[in-house]
Amino acid sequence: MFKYAACSGGSYLDPQGETLARLVIANHYNERLNLGIDYRDLIFVQGVSHGIGTMFKALCDGKNSFLKPDDTVLISSPVYSPYNTIMENLELNIFSIPMDPQTGLVIGDLDKLLSEAPENVKLICLIDPNNPTGFTCNEEFLKKIAEFAKQRNALIVSDEVYSDFFLSRKKTIMHFARERTIMIGGRSKIERSTGLRFGEFIIAKEAQKYISENILKGHLDIAVDLMQLLIFAKAPGRIRGEFQHVTFVTGPSQYLGVSHVIFGGDDRNEYLRRVRVNMENFYEILGMQYNKNLYYACFDLTEIPGNTKKDIEPEELFYGLAKKGVVLIPSNLFFSESDRKKRDYRTFARGSIPNLTFSNLQKAARLIKEYMTG
Repeated sequence: MFKYAACSGGSYLDPQGETLARLVIANHYNERLNLGIDYRDLIFVQGVSHGIGTMFKALCDGKNSFLKPDDTVLISSPVYSPYNTIMENLELNIFSIPMDPQTGLVIGDLDKLLSEAPENVKLICLIDPNNPTGFTCNEEFLKKIAEFAKQRNALIVSDEVYSDFFLSRKKTIMHFARERTIMIGGRSKIERSTGLRFGEFIIAKEAQKYISENILKGHLDIAVDLMQLLIFAKAPGRIRGEFQHVTFVTGPSQYLGVSHVIFGGDDRNEYLRRVRVNMENFYEILGMQYNKNLYYACFDLTEIPGNTKKDIEPEELFYGLAKKGVVLIPSNLFFSESDRKKRDYRTFARGSIPNLTFSNLQKAARLIKEYMTG
């Protein structure tokens, strides 16, 4: 392993990723989603979280940054809460598309919502499949977002780390807005390998050219194009490329990761089967409708049938469940500030379902049901 995992010798690895590893990952995406990419369209990062941070650093760092305070980012609500925190810290405005956390569908008329978006929407962030709801965006939604992005000449960043859980899903935003989309993916969730820290930017050649020459024209700092800008940005410090030579994903992580992809098919299929069984049983025990979301469940504790705790403070609900041995993530801050002004989301919880054993999953669901109805 030491000899062949590219961790020995006196040379640094390719900051973009080892060619063999990128060939494998590009082939994976082509087989799964028919993206029509090759190894030159990938940049490896140390997990999707590193990719998210790198992206905002690339877009917001320096005097000629693309995003400046008071620019607007369009994003769904609820959404993985660090996105909200990052944008608040960068003083960016958020225009949110409200989604029903228990169906994954847009609340209201999408055309009307998009028509109300500010003129200065410069970035669209999609988390598809979504965290915390576990739903994918349907094709009608993606087509309308793509058309809106073209009208505003906005950049699209699509976080798709949960994509491989939805094998029937064949279309992503890249199929409808290829020239302006930066996709972020990773191995950690589907391969259960969070310790490898191995993810990737997927950027088709059309997007490399269009984003560099149009959307980010004048905002590349000293980088010659988008790909170099991202390699610079994923290093420590600013975006001037001083430490680009150490931005590579470690050799063992790359080669263990691609080994999972090549040899782990049977294990992935069994894992997906268990995830579906867990999800179905979780909702069945709670007495709530299951709408085919995967990995996460985002739901209102007070809407569990037979609930007797309507008058208890939300914090006390989560504390009471924790004392029973069930830790759920309060989901209030996954919702945008504008959504939180319209409704109290403090009783919403996110449950991470896949990695519990079947017996522990059943036990947790029964404890939630008993506590909320007792």
